[in-house]
Amino acid sequence: MSIILKEMVIITDGDITDLSAKWEQIIEMMRKRGVIVNVISLLEKESFNEKMMETIEKLGGIRCYTSIQLLDKTLSKVVEESVKLTLKNVIDQSIKNISGKSLEKMHPYIKVQIINYVANLSEYVDLKLALLLEISKGEANYVINNKRKLFKYLNKRKGKIDLYVAYAKTLMDFEMEKLILFFEEKEINAENIVGI
Repeated sequence: MSIILKEMVIITDGDITDLSAKWEQIIEMMRKRGVIVNVISLLEKESFNEKMMETIEKLGGIRCYTSIQLLDKTLSKVVEESVKLTLKNVIDQSIKNISGKSLEKMHPYIKVQIINYVANLSEYVDLKLALLLEISKGEANYVINNKRKLFKYLNKRKGKIDLYVAYAKTLMDFEMEKLILFFEEKEINAENIVGI
């Protein structure tokens, strides 16, 4: 039996202050389905809703800021780190259940062995990945025109990837029913990334 992790990355160029109730609803809906929500903002750090970003971090997601030109490297790093963090948390909880100790309290040698194991395992774990592009049409065209560069890291992974990509001008326009169905499918349907 293989491990399937569920990850969602919201790439946005807008301020979500006015939509924070909708964001909270989406984050909670995804959390209940075991989906880790990450956000990449194309805004300056000072312009983004800090409360919402803190909520994402508390629930195990990663938040970061970048430019559209560096989106490929940022997306790769966010997915890689989020998978490692999720696996580390699962393993840490298992260790606590078995030994009563957290990973942080383990002997340094054992801790390093476990961290190396997680890093190795993260390349092989199957991944259901949804990318929600809440960006301008020009930025969406950039993503489409540079998708090979953008998904280069994902194609190098050894685990299977099932990819869902959706574009909308605003968060309110995303078809959440399709997203929920994507995450509720039990199997990985695609071994390689298909086009946007």
